[in-house]
Order: sequence, then structure tokens, then C-alpha cells
Amino acid sequence: MRETGQSYALWWKEYLVEFTPNGREAAKSWIATSEKSPAAGIFGGPSSQATVYRVPLAKRELVAVSGIVTEENKNGAEVKFDWQWVPTPQAKALSMVPPNETRHGLALFRLYDDGWRLEVLQP
Repeated sequence: MRETGQSYALWWKEYLVEFTPNGREAAKSWIATSEKSPAAGIFGGPSSQATVYRVPLAKRELVAVSGIVTEENKNGAEVKFDWQWVPTPQAKALSMVPPNETRHGLALFRLYDDGWRLEVLQP
């Protein structure tokens, strides 16, 4: 982070933030939202255009399928499964690692003429 030399008020200076190569790689997974930063543009500077990003800190990983029950007519299936959160490198860097616990989910599938489709997912 460095000052650009621009100022917009007595206590308001503009700063430029540049990512390291690791930061640029990590930012590829960030998701831009339509939300604007609540503090952006307090003094009318260019930061009023600041974008808020969602930074993934964990992803779901399937651990095991624990059971499959099909309907009598074989057109539907209930699948029970186990999953857990796996932290991203950003979570590890921020020391925000989720608890290492197995969770249970349920998925309901329906058989159509072109194959199986997921109808309900209860993580």
C-alpha cells in the first residue's frame, strides 16, 4: 500500500493497494457484488466507487455417501451423505479455519427420460 499524493480533505489521502503475485492469484476466486463499501466516499473522493467482494474462506467437500434408498417405481432416490468444510488458503492466512467436523446432508433425485436430476438438497 502506498500514498498516491492525492488528497481530498484535511485528513483524507488517497492510497493505492497493489497485490503480491500470491494476492493476485488468490483474488481470482473473489466474487464481486453489487454492494458498495459503506465507508466509501465519505468525503466524496474516488473511493465512492469501491466494490465489495465476497472472499471464499471454505468449500464443501464430500466425505462419503452413507445411504441410498430408491422408490418402489425406481423413479426417485433419497441419498444421505457426509460432508465437511475445507478451508481455502485465504482462511488459513486469516486464521479463520472452520471446525473440522463431519456434517450430514440429504439429496433427493428424480429420474427423467434424459437422466437423473437433483430436486432437493439439504446440506
